Amino acid sequence: MLQRIKYCVLLLLLTFLTGVAGYMVLGGAKWSLLDAVYMTAITLTTVGYEEAHDLSDNPALRIFTIVLVVTGYGVVIFCTSTVTAYLVEGDLAEYLRRRKMIKAIQALKDHYIVCGGGETGLVVVHELISTGNPFVMIENDQARVSKIVEHYQHGFHVLQGDATDDEVLIEAGIERAKGLMIVLESDKDALFVTLSARQLNRNVRIVAKAVDQRSRDKLVKAGADAVVTAIFIGGMRIASEMLRPKVVNFLDEMLRDTQSAARFEELEVRQNSSIAGKTIAEAALFEKCGVLIIAFRPKGSDRFVYNPPATTLLAPESVMVVLANKETVPKLRALAS
Repeated sequence: MLQRIKYCVLLLLLTFLTGVAGYMVLGGAKWSLLDAVYMTAITLTTVGYEEAHDLSDNPALRIFTIVLVVTGYGVVIFCTSTVTAYLVEGDLAEYLRRRKMIKAIQALKDHYIVCGGGETGLVVVHELISTGNPFVMIENDQARVSKIVEHYQHGFHVLQGDATDDEVLIEAGIERAKGLMIVLESDKDALFVTLSARQLNRNVRIVAKAVDQRSRDKLVKAGADAVVTAIFIGGMRIASEMLRPKVVNFLDEMLRDTQSAARFEELEVRQNSSIAGKTIAEAALFEKCGVLIIAFRPKGSDRFVYNPPATTLLAPESVMVVLANKETVPKLRALAS
């Protein structure tokens, strides 16, 4: 679109200069530069003011004026419509959309940020939508942004911009975000975003995708809490499909179920929560929320106890992994906090 604007300006300038030159050459010595400029201006704009000089005795100049009116007016209309379309459909519309989006993002807190709107990014977004988690997507490609906005329509926060730019991360609310997921196509960009995000928010959890397995350690050193590589995940998936196909089928069905959206969730028991200091049996989470405790990690430990017994004490700062529907997760978090 900007190229068309430049073309219009050049075409309009060329038409105007042609008109000035034509009046000066065909008008003779009595036509000054100011006369030619004035005559060209009123001819192209069709305002109908008095002529600079009488044209009745100069047929060639009258013919030239007719040609200039027809061609020049067409050029003016073309340029005006192009600029108007640019303002209404281009920058102006994008500016208003972005301003409204940023205002909505400023109201978010403890949300997630997804950097990258490619195929992997859209899978991440679909999961966030299915589980009802607030998020903001950052995508640099205008075509992808337009396609995403058109597909998801309302309630979808997507910013067009370079995720490696600190200002874009700040607009996405990195300082208030709970988590950052980096699914960019370049490991170098992912590394840069990780460094920037960690400086802007020391507490945000960062999960990054690595294209090259060798980039994993660099991303961790830069501040990523977890790094996912497609090669490793793909290999584990193939092995699991062969060795434990029913388990894989169960997980796939759970992730594809858009009605109940049952998911594995992790919950940390807070100091003054209603279940702190109680056993699993006393907390009665299944009776209150209908959730199953799959695993438990005691305070200070880095290992999980799977299928913990009912006598397990839910001490503050311990972590539970539960299987729950998204409708019950808020109630469960309220009990734990």
